[in-house]
Amino acid sequence: MAHLGAAADGPADSRASRIGVFVCHCGGNISDVVDVERVAAEAARMPGVVLATAHPFVCSDPGQALIEEKIRELELDRVVVAACSPTLHQATFRRTIDRAGLNQYLFEHVNVREQVSWVVEDREAATRKASRLVRAAVARASHLVPLDRRRIPIQPSALVIGGGVAGLVAARDLARRGMKVTLVENRPFLGGRMAQLHTLFPTGENARDLLAGLIQETVREPRIRVLTGAHVIGSEGVVGDFRTRVRLEPRGVDEHLTYPGNAIAACPEETINEFDFALSRRKAIYTPTPAATRRCRPSTGARAPAAASAWPRSAGRGSTSRASPARSSCTPASSCSPPATTPTSRSTASMATGSSPRS
Repeated sequence: MAHLGAAADGPADSRASRIGVFVCHCGGNISDVVDVERVAAEAARMPGVVLATAHPFVCSDPGQALIEEKIRELELDRVVVAACSPTLHQATFRRTIDRAGLNQYLFEHVNVREQVSWVVEDREAATRKASRLVRAAVARASHLVPLDRRRIPIQPSALVIGGGVAGLVAARDLARRGMKVTLVENRPFLGGRMAQLHTLFPTGENARDLLAGLIQETVREPRIRVLTGAHVIGSEGVVGDFRTRVRLEPRGVDEHLTYPGNAIAACPEETINEFDFALSRRKAIYTPTPAATRRCRPSTGARAPAAASAWPRSAGRGSTSRASPARSSCTPASSCSPPATTPTSRSTASMATGSSPRS
């Protein structure tokens, strides 16, 4: 993968920048509304600008030849072009200054067509706006440093944040394309808001039945690692090389537990049920819906510590009540994730975001 990094020799030199500004008429698309000569004259008065000129078509062969000529003649070390959209000709101008022997990233592009002449009708207002944009580009150009293209290895993996419908679909689809996926959800259960719905409009289909199928497709996919009760605490890196730290809440599952209802019944503590927006109460150990529980190999991770509240303190493979007289737990359907730890999830291909609701 191509990657940009500062050149080994840093900035071009320590002396004051020598900036060239080229303002394009764009065949009347810009000059019919913007006074390009005035924009160039105002830019010429800025510190560091040694040349400011207008040209009918800067992107044309004669226009590019003019830029190359002035770079060599005046020893320009920065170039600013005020023209059309950078998506159209930014690469053109970078190649131009590269041919003149200047690092192609010592270039700043100003869009005075789509952002000025095509949207501002008043000539005076358009000219003032174009001048401000050019002045800002000149100021920024003085801080540019030469960059080099580098290649870095990447792994076909992705981090999906949020275990709602969007996150589940994203994780499933990425896995089907051969990528390793880590799905992070801060709740003990997957499903997001859809798990709280009864039917879907306009088909009237049962929301939880549809969701259950999607969850099963996701958790059974061998390329997907599901982390519930997980919180992203830091992420750094660049496109193609992200490193993300995830904190998992403590969890524990009794290996002899075969029926979650026993654990729920044994729990003496109650709290508000955030799943239905505090309209009812639930046990401190719970499952939000009957479909949210399935059997999976129990974890041998650390037990949840005693807490001052009856809120569930677990995620992943199970949840544990702090007040239960015996060690008891239940097994969320979203679970089957590793024991409590603080892993580092590395996503070297992309980051996608699904829904992660909070009641």
